[in-house]
This record gives sequence, structure tokens and C-alpha cells, in this order.
Amino acid sequence: MPRLHAIVPLLLLATVASAQSPERHVLSGERVAIWNLAGRAEVVAGTGRDVVVELTRGGSDGARLTVEAANGRLVVKYPSRDIVYTGREDSHSYNTTLQVSDDGTFSGGWDDDRSGRRVRISSRGSGTEAHADLRISVPQGQRIAITLGVGAIEVGNVNGELELRTMASPIRARGSKGRLAARTGSGRVELEDVEGERVQASTGSGSVELRGVRSAELRASTGSGSIEGRDVRGDRLDLSTGSGSIRLESLTSRDVRASTGSGSVELRFTAAPRDLTARTGSGGVTLGLPREPNVELDIRTGSGGISTDFPVTMDQVRRNELRGRIGTGADGTIRVSTGSGGVRLRRD
Repeated sequence: MPRLHAIVPLLLLATVASAQSPERHVLSGERVAIWNLAGRAEVVAGTGRDVVVELTRGGSDGARLTVEAANGRLVVKYPSRDIVYTGREDSHSYNTTLQVSDDGTFSGGWDDDRSGRRVRISSRGSGTEAHADLRISVPQGQRIAITLGVGAIEVGNVNGELELRTMASPIRARGSKGRLAARTGSGRVELEDVEGERVQASTGSGSVELRGVRSAELRASTGSGSIEGRDVRGDRLDLSTGSGSIRLESLTSRDVRASTGSGSVELRFTAAPRDLTARTGSGGVTLGLPREPNVELDIRTGSGGISTDFPVTMDQVRRNELRGRIGTGADGTIRVSTGSGGVRLRRD
């Protein structure tokens, strides 16, 4: 009997270790795609020609997950319509519903028009307690799309074309090079030291943070939340919030569009832009410009004052409206309009 008591714990330990050991899947192809309803995805630089996915099952029902990997696609399939996942970063309770196709893929919320079944992912309650954590090694120049339901996506030092999408999860990318699209229905998007011809960061509800981003075309948007950052460079920037402020420091760009439905805009430039349009429905606009810019001005406010640290040659001055130029006006045009809020041009 003593020997049996010794053997049973060893068997239990072996079972747990086996359940937590990562499974290795190799995906080949010009474009690779991965879908997983619950868990974390760590995306790192890989070697060779193929994408390598190390998948670790989690939860008391993790063994019930089915993994299908073929033809450049990996899909993690869940056996029930109700999934319980407690691994989200925030401690708040949540409930997310998705429309999932019969093949296990998904792209939107519960009202997705694709056929299949409606799946609920929640932090508590009854259901299948299972998730899959992924470590994805991406070779240089690879195109890859990763779609996650609930969890988190983190990218580190990957050189390739990345399309990242989550339904209710944060996305973080650091040190990546190449085209990048990071979209989440609900969650924070953070980009740091990112460089690419086209970079997109969007969230339905959550903030966007940009630090050290370099892009010919940068788009950042949030339905409810702020856009903040510093040391951002790009030929063209498009920034928008439905409800939330926009604040960027050390900004270098020739062509900028910034708009908020409700929230302030503060942009501090290292060099005067060639073409800037800033609009708010409700909120003020502050523009920090380098010494003695040469720009045309077209500023209008529905309700709010206009102030400037620069001498302005006036072409037209009315109540809540200013048209004129700073310096010669030859280097660019600044257009500002607010529904309710003041406008300030400050010398940085």
C-alpha cells in the first residue's frame, strides 16, 4: 500500500504536466490565419520559412478542445456554446457573444451574418472551462492574420505583415516592422517603436496609445476612449474619436486629420504641417507649433474664444472666426472648427 500511495501522486503530476505541455503546429503558406476564441497570443520573431505555433491548453476542460491545422490555417474549436474564461487582465466580470461558423472561424459580434452558432464567453457561470494560449513564431516577411475572441495579443519585434483582431481584448505591439492592422471591439491598443508603410490602430471602446510610431499612413480611431502618444512620425495621419480626447506630443507629419465628437484635441508639432484639419463637436483645440511657422489659418468656433502666441496677418475677423496667416503662409494650411470649445495656437 505505501508504494501505491507513492505512485498515485506521480501519476497525477504526470497527467498535469502532460496537459500543460505545449503542442507544436507548423503552418506554411504566403498568408497564414489563426482563430481562437479564448486565451492569450504571444507573437514573436521566428526563423526559417514557416510559422510555428506552440499551443498550451488551459482550464479544467482544456482537453476537450480540438485543434485543426492545415493549409496555412489553425483553428481552435470549442465543444459548447458557453465558454468560461477567467484569464482576462482586468478583474471585471464580462460577457461576450460571438457568431462562430461551423468550421470554428469568426470575425465579428453576435450579429455577424455568417451561418453557424452563437457562442458566449464569460468570466463566470456554467459552461466549458477551457482556453488555449498561443506562442506564434513568425518568420521575416510573413503575412499573418490572428483573430482572437477574449484574452490578449502581444507582439514583439516581428518583421512582417500583421493583421490582428480581437473581439474583447487588448492588443500590444512593440518593435514590429511592416504593415500592421490592430483592431479590437473592446480593449486598449498600444503601439510602441512600430514602423510600417501602413499602420492602423482601432478600438470600439478603449484607448489608443502611440509611442515611437513611424508610418507613411497612420490611422488611429476609437469609438469611446482617448488617443494619446508622443514621438509619432508619418506622412499622413488620420485620428478620430467618437467620445474622447486626442493628445500627441513630438508629432511630425505633413498631412493631419484629427476629429472628435466629444473631446479636446491637443497636437504639438516638431515642424509645421503642410495640411492640418482639426474638428471637435464639443471640446477645445490646442496646437503647439515651432517658432515662426509660415501657415494659412482658417479657424471657426461655434462657442469659444480664439487665442494665438503668434503675430497674425488678418484677412477676415468675425465673432468666433479668424482667417489670415502666420508669416508668409506659404508652407501650409491649418483649418480648425469646434462646435463648442476654444482654439489656441501656442509657440513651442
